[in-house]
Amino acid sequence: MRHTAARINDHSDCVTITHPFHPLVGQRVTVLFTARRGGVRMLTCRSGLRQVTVAESWTDRGPEPQQQRLSVEGLQELLDLVTALRRRREAQQETDGEGEPEIRSKGDGRGSTGRDGDGSGEHGHDGPGMRS
Repeated sequence: MRHTAARINDHSDCVTITHPFHPLVGQRVTVLFTARRGGVRMLTCRSGLRQVTVAESWTDRGPEPQQQRLSVEGLQELLDLVTALRRRREAQQETDGEGEPEIRSKGDGRGSTGRDGDGSGEHGHDGPGMRS
């Protein structure tokens, strides 16, 4: 897979960081070059002595920020993503056989052998201090 980056020859090309949780929110930074990563356009910028990479959507080149942090559309997108990830995991488990083993906590009575003193002794291993 070949990565390409478009260099910006005119260093006066600047953007303002608009993402509310980015440490540089509200600051104007100089764009050095752009690249696509995972289908997302990323900007590598200079802020003082630091070089930072941000998604273009986190800058004033992205869509207008919504007034509300949560929207019906955003929640629907999240639900669609979670559903797709669950389906992918289930399909992967079907192709792998049983998938990952189930992890059970001690003392729930479902996986204990009774050997460590906190289980039911269901396998006939009643040790010292254990009642049948």
